[in-house]
Amino acid sequence: MRSSLLFIVHQYLQLIAEISCPLADSYLDPALMMPIVLHAVMWEKRLLHKDHSVRLPAIHIFSYFILTAFIAEILFPLLSNKFTADPFDIISYAMGSFVYYLAQIKSFSKNDSI
Repeated sequence: MRSSLLFIVHQYLQLIAEISCPLADSYLDPALMMPIVLHAVMWEKRLLHKDHSVRLPAIHIFSYFILTAFIAEILFPLLSNKFTADPFDIISYAMGSFVYYLAQIKSFSKNDSI
């Protein structure tokens, strides 16, 4: 949820308020994409399985990271000149995935102690 809010605030600042921060403009969106997508995947799994205790195993998080990096940084640039491969985007995807993983661990350990 916080990732989505930060994404919306950044888009507003960049596109409407026309406030530019080159580092954030280049790498914040890819970093935020992974927690947003992974949360949506977990939400879908919880909805389908009707089990609110479902969480994504580390191997699934890693798999989504690899799939996203492959599609966005290899496949899309091969299919269209509108896309460029950027190894720093892959680092951003990895950081976002890792932050999601840590947040999930913290969330479940907090729920276990209640």
